[in-house]
Amino acid sequence: MRSQPLSTLNSSPQLENLFYPRSIAIVGASTSLLNFGSAFFTSALKDLGYKGKIYYINPKYEGEFINNQRVIASLDDVDEKIDVVYSCIRAKLVPDLLRQCVRRGDKFFICFTSGFSEIQTEDAIALEKELLSIIKGSSTRIIGPNCLGPYNPALGVGWNAGLSVPKREGNIAFASQSGGHATTLLRIAPGRGFYYTLGLSFGNQIDVNCLEVLEYYANHPETDVIAFYLEDTGSADGAEFFRKLREVTKKKPVVIWKGGQTETGARAAASHTGAISGSLEIWHSMTKQAGGIFVEHSEEFWDILHLLSVLIPYKKLQLCKRLGLVIPGGGNSVEATDLFTRFGFEVPVLSQETQDKIQSLIPAVNTSVKNPVDLGASGTIDRVFLSSLRYIAEDPSIDCVIHYQPIDWVVHSEMEFGGQGYSWSVARSLGRLAKNKLKKPLIQLMPIFEIEPKISEVYPKFIEILRKYGVPNFNSMIRLAKSLNHLNEYVEFHSKTE
Repeated sequence: MRSQPLSTLNSSPQLENLFYPRSIAIVGASTSLLNFGSAFFTSALKDLGYKGKIYYINPKYEGEFINNQRVIASLDDVDEKIDVVYSCIRAKLVPDLLRQCVRRGDKFFICFTSGFSEIQTEDAIALEKELLSIIKGSSTRIIGPNCLGPYNPALGVGWNAGLSVPKREGNIAFASQSGGHATTLLRIAPGRGFYYTLGLSFGNQIDVNCLEVLEYYANHPETDVIAFYLEDTGSADGAEFFRKLREVTKKKPVVIWKGGQTETGARAAASHTGAISGSLEIWHSMTKQAGGIFVEHSEEFWDILHLLSVLIPYKKLQLCKRLGLVIPGGGNSVEATDLFTRFGFEVPVLSQETQDKIQSLIPAVNTSVKNPVDLGASGTIDRVFLSSLRYIAEDPSIDCVIHYQPIDWVVHSEMEFGGQGYSWSVARSLGRLAKNKLKKPLIQLMPIFEIEPKISEVYPKFIEILRKYGVPNFNSMIRLAKSLNHLNEYVEFHSKTE
């Protein structure tokens, strides 16, 4: 973990001060929380615990205090060159502020301000072009316009959209043209079981773009998974972006969610970030040819990020074609077998040796040990399901083990006979099994059938324990099947190109 930039880091140095700034200025900072712009950053920097230098700038509030720090009138009241300057002022005032940054040699200009090409008027487009002309030949770079800028939980850099900002560090680096999607990624992290090394909301991408960010993330040592929400490639050359993508995916998976997939969606993208979306077929084809993972909607995006980020640290990013299913109940077993088979997976019959081991644990009536395995009522006993999972994972015909165990069943077992802490004990037992005894992935399929206080209390901590031990968790069969297909396509593509 780093708290300050390191010149020895093997990353694209031109973005180092963006993600690891030693100084930040918020221009247009307000003492009023009703000021929508500056409140995004002033509260977040405080809540996240940023320890670098912060300058609050607004001549209207000069001499007043924000976060116990005096507001100053101008950037020129600061002697040093600033790493990151946030523009929270009106669009027509932005060019003069940017000229000031260029003159001073400030490094990154985060244009939170909207009102540029995304509103598609001649004046707004001309104003955006003016920004580019101002920085031409200078060392100042623009992020945006119409964006939220960098996120770095280790350093305490980010934004706040009214909810608590998770500071927990992970292994995913993301970039998004949509500030809303970038904020959603922060909001959902605790409930989805994945966290971030870095993030970037970069809006219209008129200067710093997805190609540069891809290069930086590719060499960031703490990042295992790279994720993009893109509506276009901004100022980057599309062909060059896909060439770099092919290079990067050989060492790290890159997930791309393309916005503007339909004619109507493309029109919405243009009004949102000024993006020229391009053909969905081209994006899909080029991403696949480059060895990337292409998704079509938010849940698919979140699911594959979770699966990859949990498996990679435990070196279990491997082919999962032949599934071993532990699924109580005949109806559930049939549904799962039908669904996974339709998605192209195999559910092979277990070896006789494996069947005999499992059968020794359970009654012969109302159970099945061939695959899928139905443990019957004994399936709620941790000794039984843990041993069965281990036996199945040891079977040479199986690539991956899926354990169906609704969280409601775990909670009810705790309330009926397990006692306080039983649920956590189940999660830790599954985790220790996966980490210490299984060389193949173990995935928990854990739907939620009831909403009650105890389940709401247990579920987040349960999946967090699983994540720490390298056990992905899904609450939908079909979403798990789609994610496993993405994983398999990625593994198969790169095994053929090595």
